[in-house]
Amino acid sequence: MKILAVSIKSLLILSALFVFQSFLVSDGVVGTWKYQATNTAPEYASGEIIIDKSEDDFMVTLSVNYSKIKGNSVVVEDNQVKFNINVEGADVDVLLNFDGDNFTGEAQSDEGTYALKGKRKSMK
Repeated sequence: MKILAVSIKSLLILSALFVFQSFLVSDGVVGTWKYQATNTAPEYASGEIIIDKSEDDFMVTLSVNYSKIKGNSVVVEDNQVKFNINVEGADVDVLLNFDGDNFTGEAQSDEGTYALKGKRKSMK
């Protein structure tokens, strides 16, 4: 009986640590990120991606060429962020993979696929 109690306690502690770690990883993408895109129009080749969190919802805003474009259908899982933006009437699906203060990814539209890379500018 004592072994079962210790096993249950250990399982509960490990579960709590896993959940806590998941929140830390997801929240680690929050901040302002400078990005560069390849093979795209010069006006979209660089800018900022702002990722914020309100309670359980993440929000993404692309700041480019003195404009702000709101991200839709934002999904954050571990160190990966997926969202969709509308640029001049065209839907663009974006996938970013974060590693500390850097990220790589791609943006896909009907016109092609564009490689993305970037660095953290600020935590918030």
